[in-house]
Amino acid sequence: MKRVTITDPYPQRFQDAQEIHLLVTYVNEQDTHWGEFELFRGTSWENVVCVVSSVNYSHALHGMVDPLLRELGREPTASLRKIVPEEGLCGLRHGCSQWNPDFCKPGGSKGKHKRQVWGPPDCYDLPINGSLEVKTVFYEVLNALKSGHYIVVIKGDGFNFQ
Repeated sequence: MKRVTITDPYPQRFQDAQEIHLLVTYVNEQDTHWGEFELFRGTSWENVVCVVSSVNYSHALHGMVDPLLRELGREPTASLRKIVPEEGLCGLRHGCSQWNPDFCKPGGSKGKHKRQVWGPPDCYDLPINGSLEVKTVFYEVLNALKSGHYIVVIKGDGFNFQ
């Protein structure tokens, strides 16, 4: 997994340059797995993962970001809301004094307007039982999504992007 930031070198008139934040893993074109993100397959967490062609990614690294943006689709924070409650609600919900069903889940929020805060909180515990490696990948992806990163599997051999 690697965090990458791509800046649009040619912004539209009267607009600032757009930055695209990505958390990427690379797989070969023939491979059917998603690399480190394979553990999301078959769950509602797979909705947060985008599979992108290496050609569009390579073009974005060289200044042509529109094909990559079309392939990425919706904003990463919006895809958090597609995680079903059984797989997203905090594992500490039964014993927590600050438990809030609308906030203690991926994509949750509390407050309104300027006081709105997006969840999950820092005390969030995954509702899954798994090894330390699995939980580490989940937390890395969750933190990347909260900070606005797309979760991307780059499929294929592009030109000079690794």
